[in-house]
Amino acid sequence: MRQLDALLGETLVRAWRAGAGPGDGRLVIDVDSFVGEVCGRLKQGAAYGYTKLLGYHPILATRADTREVLHIRLRKGSANTQKGMLRFCDELIARVNRAGANGVKLLRADSGFWNTKVFGRLEKAGWQYSIGVRMQKGIREAVDAIDEDTWQTIADYPKEGEAQIAETPYGDRRLIVRRTRLVGAQAQLWPDWRHFAFLTNRTEDIALVEAEHRDHAVVEQVIADLKDQALVHFPSGEFNANGAWTVLGALAHNLLRW
Repeated sequence: MRQLDALLGETLVRAWRAGAGPGDGRLVIDVDSFVGEVCGRLKQGAAYGYTKLLGYHPILATRADTREVLHIRLRKGSANTQKGMLRFCDELIARVNRAGANGVKLLRADSGFWNTKVFGRLEKAGWQYSIGVRMQKGIREAVDAIDEDTWQTIADYPKEGEAQIAETPYGDRRLIVRRTRLVGAQAQLWPDWRHFAFLTNRTEDIALVEAEHRDHAVVEQVIADLKDQALVHFPSGEFNANGAWTVLGALAHNLLRW
């Protein structure tokens, strides 16, 4: 499996050197995980996870503009979302550097990957990041302390609702928050503000940073493609064989992209 993983990295090196890579341009990477559902209860490593579905829980990193899979790793179905994230980031950083990505690098992820060690590792590598955070006590208190006058309305939001953004320091990082609510007759269904926050080390204007963070959702298109191709199933009863199958599925996906 490690040999196939190295092969996936080497194909990136060759494809990007041939002109498919970002070169000195900006590279935006999305990290996410998904459930690869299986039917056989005897498949090694398959288990029920947070979705209550029997399967595996792979983690992957994709390139936002081309939908290439940069890295992927099969994990047991019971694996926590953050399982192996630090090592995964180390491997991802080394891989894109070897492939010749010399420009600004931005990693986006949802709150399942919120980890201060990951922040530190990305900062040490010189990467930008925007990673979601859960509305736990400390975050909630920081959000509640934001002055009402600082909230900015998002103009291009659907007329059935209202959205605003604001920010506040959270340690040495920026905590950017989007809040949404329904308006008009629909407000009876959800009259209160709902808050969605993320931490970032980016320094650009809040409107740009917040809008680009929401674009993290494009990773779902890659997941859908993979699950419509090789990862529609995991054919072996052995975990390592299915891990190899997962990497081969990502390789085939990239070849179709190139």
